Amino acid sequence: MASVTDVNDNGLTDAGDEIDYEFELTNTGNVTLTDVNVSDPLVGGVTCPVTTLAPGEETVCAADAAYVITAADVDAGNVHNTATAQGTPPTGPPVVSPPDTTDTPTDQEPELTLDKRVASVTDVNDNGLTDAGDEIDYEFELTNTGNVTLTNVSVSDPLVGAVICPAVPLATGDSTVCHGHAPYVITQSDVNAGSVHNRAIGQANGQCPPNGGNARRKAPQARVACVVPSNPDNTDTPTDQVPGLTLDKRVASVTDVNGNGVTDAGDKISYEFELTNTGTVTLTDLQVSDPMLGSVTCPAGSLAAGDSVMCVGDHPHVVTSADVTAGQVRNNATATGTPPGGPNVDSPSDTVTTQVHPTLPNQASGDNPPLPNTGGPARAALVGGVALLIVGLVLTVAGRRRRA
Repeated sequence: MASVTDVNDNGLTDAGDEIDYEFELTNTGNVTLTDVNVSDPLVGGVTCPVTTLAPGEETVCAADAAYVITAADVDAGNVHNTATAQGTPPTGPPVVSPPDTTDTPTDQEPELTLDKRVASVTDVNDNGLTDAGDEIDYEFELTNTGNVTLTNVSVSDPLVGAVICPAVPLATGDSTVCHGHAPYVITQSDVNAGSVHNRAIGQANGQCPPNGGNARRKAPQARVACVVPSNPDNTDTPTDQVPGLTLDKRVASVTDVNGNGVTDAGDKISYEFELTNTGTVTLTDLQVSDPMLGSVTCPAGSLAAGDSVMCVGDHPHVVTSADVTAGQVRNNATATGTPPGGPNVDSPSDTVTTQVHPTLPNQASGDNPPLPNTGGPARAALVGGVALLIVGLVLTVAGRRRRA
């Protein structure tokens, strides 16, 4: 016979609880027995109130100390105990009783708890932000919160892939830490979402009650072997959403409408606009504002971080007389884009200046324009005077030679 004390007061018969055994001895023979005693290897010493039993008499002995249930007992599902008794008759060797066995069931409650956490974030591009290309290392702490030993501990994490766990049994109350085989590389989608959401679950092999308890059976024919799932655990690692956009506006071409070789009234200036995503998030709905040109067309779709796209004005600007008077065409533009979950981002304004020239009154167009005048009246007079002086000197010398 046995009684169990729930030492840890958890309502279960498990490790640390105590079993008190008692042993009822009866003299079923026809001679008196002396030196009556009990042998129980599990409990050790047993004390009997009397050591002499007449035929038909009985006595109840008790273990000197309670037996403390071990984790191995819980893993086995019961405490198996066998004892024998003996007494000495008036003549002959001692009489030994048949062995008597008690099995005290233990409560098998396997449980595994997962604590997933970020071990580190590596700023791969060294920009001080958690963004695309950076790496997250995860660690997974698994704790045996049940009352049976667990083996073959593992973690399933679809985002990380392979997870390495120590190949050791996990005793009740013990923990082990597993690590991802490789870090997770943050994607542009993660940055656009504002965080990296990761969910994992652990599992282990354990010993379960015959009815399966709170764990699913590994195989129907295996009475106590089962797979024990952990709680799922999530981590959310914030990413830095920093929108940025730059605009590089430039002249794509100038059409010399009147063919006079200069940029002047009536000529056409076409512009192009290069938009670059200098932030960490994807931008959509790209637009260029250019009051002078009016409408500007940008390719449909999104612009990933670091990428560029070219937009063009729908119509060229026609140089006006006011532009000629000013001596230049000065054009200013800005661009905007829409980041995920936030207000539009504006680029700094960009200005491009194109020099224009007035048309001279005597300037003709065509393939043979008039030659330019390269000297003034004073220069022409000087050249003529020098020529006359030379002619006079030549004539004087010639006359003297004839008289001689």
